[in-house]
Amino acid sequence: MSPVIGVILMVAITVILAAVVAAFVFNIAELDDVPPTTRFEFELDTDADPETLTISVTSGDAIDADNLEIQTDDETFDADNHPENGFVQGGQFAAGNSIVLVRGEDFEFGDTVQIVFSTGDTGALLDEIEIPEFE
Repeated sequence: MSPVIGVILMVAITVILAAVVAAFVFNIAELDDVPPTTRFEFELDTDADPETLTISVTSGDAIDADNLEIQTDDETFDADNHPENGFVQGGQFAAGNSIVLVRGEDFEFGDTVQIVFSTGDTGALLDEIEIPEFE
């Protein structure tokens, strides 16, 4: 290999490496805002009185409870305003954990319930279910 080609390759590698480092230094690539890959299961119990919707994590990444929101048509639940629903402030929401919503208090038939990963001003929809209408 000629020395000129070797120098060109070294310069190219240095430029690429500098661009990658600059991207992280100047927050162009924000790895912290990547939504988790978490699988959820929804279980609507219409035999309970009142009816309940249980949202469980079945597998995937654990989510900081402070970054998790459950949104219905009328309300948003998170670790700050609804700890009684199963949120643990400062804790993790991981496989085996559940949140229970109660019809009449937290949701109504016909509502859309969404699970949102939120980091400040941005959010990503992780999963959702539309509750069927019942008479």
